[in-house]
Amino acid sequence: MPPVTMYKDLKIEKVLNYDDKTLSFSIPINAMPEQMILENYIQTQEDEYVIKQINISGNYYNIVAQLNIDELEGTHWETFTTTAQTVQQTANLALAGTGWTCVCDISKKRSIKKTNVYTWDILKQIVKTYRVEMLIDSLNKNITFVEKRGEDKGVYFSSQLNLKSVGKQAQTTSFYTRIIPVGKDGLTIESVNNGKKYLENYTYSSKKKTYYWKDERYTNASNLKEDAEAKLADLATPRVSYICDIIDLAKAKKNDYNFLEYGLGDTVTIIDSKTDIRVTQRIVKLTEYPENPEQNQCEISNI
Repeated sequence: MPPVTMYKDLKIEKVLNYDDKTLSFSIPINAMPEQMILENYIQTQEDEYVIKQINISGNYYNIVAQLNIDELEGTHWETFTTTAQTVQQTANLALAGTGWTCVCDISKKRSIKKTNVYTWDILKQIVKTYRVEMLIDSLNKNITFVEKRGEDKGVYFSSQLNLKSVGKQAQTTSFYTRIIPVGKDGLTIESVNNGKKYLENYTYSSKKKTYYWKDERYTNASNLKEDAEAKLADLATPRVSYICDIIDLAKAKKNDYNFLEYGLGDTVTIIDSKTDIRVTQRIVKLTEYPENPEQNQCEISNI
């Protein structure tokens, strides 16, 4: 496809969960390239996208494209099974024949069993089972798995400088303080948990609410306990999200504000004098306007 030079409202949405990305923009009807059709590809400096929607609004075509993972979504498995394998070993098997590669140095071993799924479903299951995060390089067809992406560089969003507004959402619809984990053939954690079959976490509340969690892929009590502790840490904490309208000074002002540069997965601090909100959490979603960085939006959350 030739370079697209006549467009407006360029927007890129990035989500921490599975590194999902969506590209959207508008093109004048009289400047629409012939190659701009559904299922064709668009490349930016960072990624390759597949055109999924073309709508007409007034004198413009509105284009929506999603990250190109065609080979991952199109490779089918009747049965996929791994037993006590690392992320790298599991991903290599899932990616065989797709043209994609994987990078991961995490030594944790887990098991996965899926039927009638696609490679993309398996990769998402890797994220859940191993409690890792995914980075997708769609230009070079590579996937990197890490324990946690992003950094804590001391970046802040302040109502005195770069924070235009902030909204808050909080809920405890799936809230538990105790978990009873059970693996294959009734495997429990007493042998590695001082004789107790449950774990507790009263960090937020002293309420006793029990969650029964059974997963027959676990054959090792230590692994079962480790993952149950991590799961309970999520369940025992209220889920809180902040939607922030940001002036991205690092992009708008370039070198003057490089210290405020941020990315998906980074830990940032919100300081809002109007609502007295002062909290430090991770960026789980970014909405970026490359040509209008003063319109950027971030979702900051502990989810």
